[in-house]
Amino acid sequence: MLEKESTGGKVKRKKAKILVVEDNPGTRELLRELLSQEGYTVKVARDGKEALLRVRKDNFDLVLTDVKMPQMNGIQLLKELQKIIPHTKVVIVTATADLEIAVKAMKFGAYDYITKPFCLDSILQKVKKALGELIL
Repeated sequence: MLEKESTGGKVKRKKAKILVVEDNPGTRELLRELLSQEGYTVKVARDGKEALLRVRKDNFDLVLTDVKMPQMNGIQLLKELQKIIPHTKVVIVTATADLEIAVKAMKFGAYDYITKPFCLDSILQKVKKALGELIL
């Protein structure tokens, strides 16, 4: 997303707004902190139901969601997000053993997937790619 600065007509990149959906508090906080340090505006949700409440109240450029969660899993959430905010990119986070689920998620419209355990640099690269940012 681009917006112009008021001085000199320079174009300045506005950092994206990301929703992290993760039921594990430690992982949720790690991802929030990592993405916040990169300058993104980050909101979090504990599960798919809470995520749906958030996307109905706020606009997000990217949703980063775990697959296995209580109440509503990541695939169910993805399907709902496609109805509500089809323009928003969704990146699925899944366990290595769940690669079939990741492929299924891609068929349902996920932009990409990340396997656990994940490398923090890998998360940042996938997020930047999904947002159309230059990766150095």
